[in-house]
Amino acid sequence: MIIAVTGTDTGVGKTFVTTHLLASFRRCGLDAIGLKPPETGWSEATSDARALAAASGRPLTSTVYRTFALPAAPAVAAAAEGKTIDRALLVDWCRAGAAARLTLLEGAGGWLVPLGPNLLFADVVAELGAPVMLVAPARLGAINHTLLSAESIVRRGCRLLAIAVSVRADDDPELAASNLREIEARVEAPVYAVPTQLEQLASTLQVAADL
Repeated sequence: MIIAVTGTDTGVGKTFVTTHLLASFRRCGLDAIGLKPPETGWSEATSDARALAAASGRPLTSTVYRTFALPAAPAVAAAAEGKTIDRALLVDWCRAGAAARLTLLEGAGGWLVPLGPNLLFADVVAELGAPVMLVAPARLGAINHTLLSAESIVRRGCRLLAIAVSVRADDDPELAASNLREIEARVEAPVYAVPTQLEQLASTLQVAADL
Protein backbone atom coordinates (compact mmCIF):
# COMPACT_ATOMS: atom_id res chain seq x y z
CA MET A 1 0.00 0.00 0.00
CA ILE A 2 1.17 3.52 -0.81
CA ILE A 3 0.53 6.32 1.67
CA ALA A 4 1.36 9.80 0.40
CA VAL A 5 3.15 12.13 2.79
CA THR A 6 2.62 15.81 2.11
CA GLY A 7 3.13 19.01 4.05
CA THR A 8 1.55 22.36 4.59
CA ASP A 9 4.76 23.87 3.16
CA THR A 10 8.40 23.05 2.65
CA GLY A 11 10.59 22.53 5.71
CA VAL A 12 7.73 21.50 8.01
CA GLY A 13 9.16 18.14 9.09
CA LYS A 14 8.00 15.65 6.45
CA THR A 15 11.29 13.77 6.35
CA PHE A 16 11.61 13.85 10.15
CA VAL A 17 8.16 12.29 10.55
CA THR A 18 8.59 9.83 7.67
CA THR A 19 11.97 8.47 8.79
CA HIS A 20 10.75 8.07 12.37
CA LEU A 21 7.69 6.19 11.12
CA LEU A 22 9.83 3.89 8.98
CA ALA A 23 12.05 3.13 11.97
CA SER A 24 8.98 2.36 14.07
CA PHE A 25 7.49 0.07 11.43
CA ARG A 26 10.73 -1.78 10.87
CA ARG A 27 11.25 -2.30 14.62
CA CYS A 28 7.89 -4.09 14.59
CA GLY A 29 8.94 -6.25 11.65
CA LEU A 30 6.69 -4.48 9.14
CA ASP A 31 8.02 -4.35 5.58
CA ALA A 32 8.04 -0.57 5.02
CA ILE A 33 10.02 1.75 2.74
CA GLY A 34 10.12 5.40 1.79
CA LEU A 35 10.14 6.83 -1.72
CA LYS A 36 10.87 10.36 -2.88
CA PRO A 37 9.55 11.61 -6.21
CA PRO A 38 11.42 14.72 -7.44
CA GLU A 39 13.83 16.28 -4.96
CA THR A 40 15.07 19.80 -5.56
CA GLY A 41 17.96 21.75 -4.08
CA TRP A 42 19.86 18.51 -4.51
CA SER A 43 22.85 17.77 -2.31
CA GLU A 44 23.48 14.10 -1.63
CA ALA A 45 25.03 14.87 1.74
CA THR A 46 21.87 16.55 3.06
CA SER A 47 19.30 14.86 0.84
CA ASP A 48 15.87 13.91 2.16
CA ALA A 49 15.96 10.91 -0.16
CA ARG A 50 19.24 9.78 1.38
CA ALA A 51 17.61 9.84 4.83
CA LEU A 52 14.64 7.85 3.48
CA ALA A 53 16.96 5.33 1.81
CA ALA A 54 18.89 4.81 5.04
CA ALA A 55 15.67 4.39 7.01
CA SER A 56 14.41 1.91 4.42
CA GLY A 57 17.63 -0.10 4.14
CA ARG A 58 17.65 0.48 0.38
CA PRO A 59 19.94 2.21 -2.16
CA LEU A 60 19.51 5.91 -2.82
CA THR A 61 19.05 5.20 -6.54
CA SER A 62 15.97 3.11 -5.76
CA THR A 63 14.53 5.76 -3.47
CA VAL A 64 14.46 9.00 -5.48
CA TYR A 65 12.84 9.49 -8.90
CA ARG A 66 14.67 12.60 -10.14
CA THR A 67 16.95 15.21 -8.59
CA PHE A 68 17.38 18.86 -9.55
CA ALA A 69 19.95 21.39 -8.34
CA LEU A 70 17.75 24.48 -8.02
CA PRO A 71 16.01 24.83 -4.62
CA ALA A 72 12.59 25.57 -6.07
CA ALA A 73 9.32 23.85 -6.92
CA PRO A 74 10.02 20.74 -9.03
CA ALA A 75 8.40 22.28 -12.13
CA VAL A 76 10.68 25.31 -11.84
CA ALA A 77 13.80 23.31 -10.95
CA ALA A 78 13.26 20.89 -13.84
CA ALA A 79 12.65 23.71 -16.33
CA ALA A 80 15.90 25.38 -15.21
CA GLU A 81 17.70 22.29 -16.50
CA GLY A 82 15.63 22.09 -19.68
CA LYS A 83 13.74 19.05 -18.39
CA THR A 84 10.16 18.10 -17.64
CA ILE A 85 8.56 15.54 -15.35
CA ASP A 86 6.31 13.14 -17.22
CA ARG A 87 3.14 12.26 -15.33
CA ALA A 88 2.75 8.71 -16.63
CA LEU A 89 6.42 7.83 -16.05
CA LEU A 90 6.33 9.22 -12.52
CA VAL A 91 3.14 7.33 -11.63
CA ASP A 92 4.62 4.12 -13.07
CA TRP A 93 7.82 4.65 -11.07
CA CYS A 94 5.83 5.11 -7.85
CA ARG A 95 3.84 1.93 -8.46
CA ALA A 96 6.90 -0.11 -9.42
CA GLY A 97 8.89 1.20 -6.46
CA ALA A 98 6.18 0.36 -3.94
CA ALA A 99 7.65 -3.07 -3.43
CA ALA A 100 6.92 -3.21 0.30
CA ARG A 101 3.77 -3.89 2.25
CA LEU A 102 3.72 -0.21 3.19
CA THR A 103 5.34 2.56 1.15
CA LEU A 104 5.52 6.16 2.34
CA LEU A 105 5.69 8.44 -0.69
CA GLU A 106 7.12 11.75 0.50
CA GLY A 107 6.35 14.66 -1.79
CA ALA A 108 8.39 17.82 -2.28
CA GLY A 109 6.97 20.89 -0.57
CA GLY A 110 3.23 21.04 -0.11
CA TRP A 111 0.10 19.35 -1.42
CA LEU A 112 -0.35 21.56 -4.49
CA VAL A 113 3.32 21.95 -5.39
CA PRO A 114 3.72 22.00 -9.21
CA LEU A 115 5.70 19.15 -10.72
CA GLY A 116 5.14 20.30 -14.31
CA PRO A 117 3.18 22.81 -16.40
CA ASN A 118 -0.06 20.88 -15.89
CA LEU A 119 0.88 18.58 -13.04
CA LEU A 120 0.63 18.93 -9.27
CA PHE A 121 1.74 16.48 -6.59
CA ALA A 122 -1.95 16.19 -5.71
CA ASP A 123 -2.66 14.90 -9.24
CA VAL A 124 -0.12 12.10 -8.86
CA VAL A 125 -1.53 11.07 -5.48
CA ALA A 126 -5.09 11.05 -6.84
CA GLU A 127 -4.06 8.89 -9.81
CA LEU A 128 -2.32 6.46 -7.47
CA GLY A 129 -5.46 6.35 -5.31
CA ALA A 130 -3.24 6.76 -2.25
CA PRO A 131 -4.50 7.96 1.13
CA VAL A 132 -2.66 10.93 2.59
CA MET A 133 -0.82 11.84 5.77
CA LEU A 134 -0.45 15.61 6.20
CA VAL A 135 2.52 17.01 8.12
CA ALA A 136 2.26 20.43 9.73
CA PRO A 137 4.65 22.48 11.86
CA ALA A 138 3.88 23.66 15.38
CA ARG A 139 4.65 27.29 14.62
CA LEU A 140 2.36 30.32 14.42
CA GLY A 141 0.22 30.24 11.27
CA ALA A 142 0.08 26.45 11.10
CA ILE A 143 -3.64 26.23 11.86
CA ASN A 144 -4.70 28.10 8.73
CA HIS A 145 -2.25 26.30 6.46
CA THR A 146 -3.20 22.91 7.87
CA LEU A 147 -6.93 23.43 7.50
CA LEU A 148 -6.54 24.72 3.94
CA SER A 149 -4.41 21.72 2.99
CA ALA A 150 -6.75 19.25 4.69
CA GLU A 151 -9.74 20.76 2.92
CA SER A 152 -8.01 20.54 -0.48
CA ILE A 153 -7.03 16.90 0.09
CA VAL A 154 -10.62 15.92 0.86
CA ARG A 155 -12.08 18.00 -1.98
CA ARG A 156 -9.85 16.18 -4.45
CA GLY A 157 -11.40 12.91 -3.36
CA CYS A 158 -8.40 11.65 -1.40
CA ARG A 159 -8.63 10.09 2.04
CA LEU A 160 -6.91 12.04 4.80
CA LEU A 161 -5.59 9.36 7.15
CA ALA A 162 -3.95 11.54 9.76
CA ILE A 163 -2.30 14.85 10.50
CA ALA A 164 1.14 14.83 12.12
CA VAL A 165 2.19 18.03 13.88
CA SER A 166 5.98 18.05 13.93
CA VAL A 167 7.07 19.54 17.24
CA ARG A 168 10.71 20.61 17.36
CA ALA A 169 12.76 20.96 20.53
CA ASP A 170 12.79 24.76 20.22
CA ASP A 171 9.05 25.12 19.57
CA ASP A 172 6.90 26.90 22.15
CA PRO A 173 5.12 23.99 23.90
CA GLU A 174 2.02 26.05 24.70
CA LEU A 175 1.66 27.18 21.09
CA ALA A 176 2.21 23.63 19.86
CA ALA A 177 -0.48 22.28 22.19
CA SER A 178 -2.87 25.06 21.20
CA ASN A 179 -2.32 24.38 17.48
CA LEU A 180 -2.96 20.70 18.05
CA ARG A 181 -6.25 21.36 19.86
CA GLU A 182 -7.50 23.88 17.30
CA ILE A 183 -6.69 21.63 14.33
CA GLU A 184 -8.14 18.55 16.02
CA ALA A 185 -11.43 20.35 16.66
CA ARG A 186 -11.87 21.17 12.98
CA VAL A 187 -10.93 18.01 11.07
CA GLU A 188 -12.26 14.46 11.06
CA ALA A 189 -8.85 12.82 10.76
CA PRO A 190 -6.85 12.04 13.91
CA VAL A 191 -4.14 14.55 14.83
CA TYR A 192 -0.88 13.53 16.51
CA ALA A 193 2.10 15.40 17.90
CA VAL A 194 5.38 13.92 16.70
CA PRO A 195 7.60 12.61 18.21
CA THR A 196 5.60 12.22 21.45
CA GLN A 197 2.67 10.45 19.75
CA LEU A 198 4.69 8.69 17.07
CA GLU A 199 3.58 5.20 18.04
CA GLN A 200 -0.11 6.16 17.93
CA LEU A 201 0.43 7.66 14.46
CA ALA A 202 2.26 4.53 13.31
CA SER A 203 -0.60 2.38 14.58
CA THR A 204 -3.17 4.43 12.64
CA LEU A 205 -1.21 4.06 9.40
CA GLN A 206 -0.60 0.37 9.98
CA VAL A 207 -4.32 -0.25 10.49
CA ALA A 208 -4.99 1.53 7.18
CA ALA A 209 -2.39 -0.66 5.46
CA ASP A 210 -4.06 -3.80 6.83
CA LEU A 211 -7.51 -2.91 5.46
